[in-house]
Amino acid sequence: MIGEVEITVPEETELIQEVYTDGGCAGAPRSQIGGAIAFKYVGPCVRGLRSQFIHPEDVRSEDVTNNNVELLAAICALEFYLDLMLTQPRLPRTIRLYTDSASALHWIKGDWKISSQPQYLIKRRDLVKQRCIDNGLYVKLTLIAGHPTPTERAQGWKMKGTTQYQVSVHNEDCDKQCTRLCKEKMQELCKVT
Repeated sequence: MIGEVEITVPEETELIQEVYTDGGCAGAPRSQIGGAIAFKYVGPCVRGLRSQFIHPEDVRSEDVTNNNVELLAAICALEFYLDLMLTQPRLPRTIRLYTDSASALHWIKGDWKISSQPQYLIKRRDLVKQRCIDNGLYVKLTLIAGHPTPTERAQGWKMKGTTQYQVSVHNEDCDKQCTRLCKEKMQELCKVT
């Protein structure tokens, strides 16, 4: 995992930690090369962007789909935060996870059957859900709008389902990081062949 994270121990316990997640596939919507995940914590206690290139063997599948990496990004963001809670027990016990993937949101909640997902991801999702319960971490899932056009951005394009929240630059940061990692991997492979 690439990226540094800054941690501030809170004095208040009622704070909500926010994290934005995104995943992208090198050759969407399906790739035998892989994809990338990124998640960005934006305070109040944890700040920083982390990212990683995902190979098909990382999801124990022949290929990587965009839905795989969207779900994996959310899972990894929660796993990382749960690991931080082991060493920083005063971190907020509520985390708001933003994703632009309706599939990832519903799969995390368990609303949709995920037979199309590799069994490894299903098991990993179930494990992280149990860890959240065991550690008293309440997760609020929020679906946000994905990629605004320049016109939409200039008009202050709103998130779906709300009139007060503009498209997040944090989600765009995650998207850019995923795109960069996938492009770097594609360029690396082109040099090798």
